[in-house]
Amino acid sequence: MDDWRKNPENYTADYDNLIPAVKETISEWISLRLWTGRKNGPKLSSYHLKHIMEREIGLYTTNGQFKGAMRDHCYKAFNEDDINWTFKVRLAPKLTNE
Repeated sequence: MDDWRKNPENYTADYDNLIPAVKETISEWISLRLWTGRKNGPKLSSYHLKHIMEREIGLYTTNGQFKGAMRDHCYKAFNEDDINWTFKVRLAPKLTNE
């Protein structure tokens, strides 16, 4: 099996290389859409969350960039040795302009 760590798209440091406007957009989405999860609630993966974000705001990020953003927001992954980090978070209600 290939070692996922060799794929640069999984490097959290890649988040630091994003331009400030992109980092701000990701940060805003995380702040508005993610809440700390309940004690016995489900865990959501970085891969799943990044796809939700991409659909909602139309911004592609790598899994590593998204993991870096979550770390920047002080969300702790359960196992950083996994390719897809899991977080104890839940989605906040989506805001609408209606």
